Amino acid sequence: NRSMEDESGDEQEEEEEEEVASIETQEMREYISASEWDERLRHEDVPKDYLNKLVMNYLITEGLQDAAAHLERESGCAPTVDLTTVQARVDIRNAVVAGEIERAIKGLLELDAGFLDDRPGLHFVLRRE
Repeated sequence: NRSMEDESGDEQEEEEEEEVASIETQEMREYISASEWDERLRHEDVPKDYLNKLVMNYLITEGLQDAAAHLERESGCAPTVDLTTVQARVDIRNAVVAGEIERAIKGLLELDAGFLDDRPGLHFVLRRE
C-alpha cells in the first residue's frame, strides 16, 4: 500500500509537470516573423508526403473540394475522407457554429446514419445545445 505522502508527492509532481507544460505552451506561442520562419524551415527536413497530407487536410477542412481533388491527382496524396462529402461536412460545421443544432444533426445523420449511435456522448452534448 502506498502512503498518503507518496500519493501527495505524486499529485504535486503532476501539478509541476502541468505547470511546465503550460509554460512551454506559452513560449511556443511567441510571434515568429516570416523571415525567421523561412530561416527555421531551411534547416528542417520536412518530407513532401507530410506537407501534402497537411495541405490536403487544410483543403478538406476549409471545404475546398476541387482543390483537394486536384492535389490528389497531382501528388497522389489520398484524402482521408470521401471528397464527395466535403460540402456536407462544411454545411454541418456551419450549422453547429450558427447554433442550428437540429440542422447539423440532420445533416450528420444523412452523411452517416450511425455516427451519433457510435458516439453517445457527442449526441448528448448536441441535444443539450
